[in-house]
Formats: sequence, structure tokens, C-alpha cells
Amino acid sequence: MNLRDQISLLLDTDEGDHNDENIKGYNEAVNEILALFDRKRTFNELAEQTYPGVTFDTALPQQWVNRMADRGFDVRGHFVTLYPTSSMFGFYMAPVTNEGIEMAARVASMHG
Repeated sequence: MNLRDQISLLLDTDEGDHNDENIKGYNEAVNEILALFDRKRTFNELAEQTYPGVTFDTALPQQWVNRMADRGFDVRGHFVTLYPTSSMFGFYMAPVTNEGIEMAARVASMHG
């Protein structure tokens, strides 16, 4: 049973008497967690599809994130750090979403 099914099962159980307001708040919190879980899973799957067989990390170097933010771009959730098979190339950030591709193109156009 996956996480979503386990949490849904929890939400469906009616044990004891509960305050309706508490249940509503609990349901909202769980739904927010599930939405975050789904986005993360989907982002990882999209990265795997976009760069099959390439080692990547969803964590981005904070210094790069800060530089991009200074230029007006929120790159979080749109890029991954790629690690090509040859150590000669090190690592680099690569777009995963359409928004990431647009950001990369705009940054490239800023530099000539």
C-alpha cells in the first residue's frame, strides 16, 4: 500500500467522536501533504523521462539558485543537477519543465 492509500485509509476511519473543525483542519493538512508528495514524485518522474540513464539530483546548488533569483527567476522545481558519466564535465543544471526551458532560454539571451 502506497503512502496516498495509507493516508486515505486514515481519513476514512471514524474512531471515537471527533470535533468537526479538527477533522476539517486535519483533512486539509493531509491533502496539502499529498499534493506535495505527488508534485515531488511527478517531478522526479519527469526528470527521469527527460534525462534517461543520467544521474541527477533534485537538489540545486544554493549559490546558483540565489544568482538566478537575483535575475528574477525562481528555478526551484524546474531544474535538476545533472551528473554526466564523464567526470571531465563535472555537473550542470538542466531544465526539466517547460518553464525551466523558457528560463534557460531567457538567461542565454541575456548573455549574448
